[in-house]
Amino acid sequence: MAPIFNDPDLETKEQTVVPGFQTRADLATAGKVPNRRTLRSFFFNVEPDDSGCWLWQGALNTSGYGVFRGVPAHRWSYGWFVEAFPRDLQCDHLCRVRRCVNPAHIEIVTRSENLRRAADARPTCKRGHIWAPENIVRWTLASGRVVRTCRHCKDHSNAQSMARKKAAS
Repeated sequence: MAPIFNDPDLETKEQTVVPGFQTRADLATAGKVPNRRTLRSFFFNVEPDDSGCWLWQGALNTSGYGVFRGVPAHRWSYGWFVEAFPRDLQCDHLCRVRRCVNPAHIEIVTRSENLRRAADARPTCKRGHIWAPENIVRWTLASGRVVRTCRHCKDHSNAQSMARKKAAS
């Protein structure tokens, strides 16, 4: 695969290629004139894969997200190439790959929306039961939050609770 950042001749500005932009003039028009050293450092840690993800090869935090210049690499990438966004919003990886730093694979959402999407993306409950429509029980908490539970796990939990109550009496 061709490198994402190609700058073999440091004196020729036209040879710098940044994804999403054809030339450095396009970057200037968009109000984004990147520092070459910063971009080179960033893309040194990026390995593109066949699905279009830019996989971070540098340092990872304990949650498996890349870290660049002291911030999550995917947040830095989106903020640099697309737009800055408030700290109270989160990056949702549409590709579901934590190491991906491709800004085209990132959407800025609220924390609750990010958590909802992550839960919806899981194919099974924590005990391995498939999230099929007939296996989901939903109810609304007093706070207004909608909760989903696996029907098999809920039935098992109810049976254990009844057995405890019966043993205690």
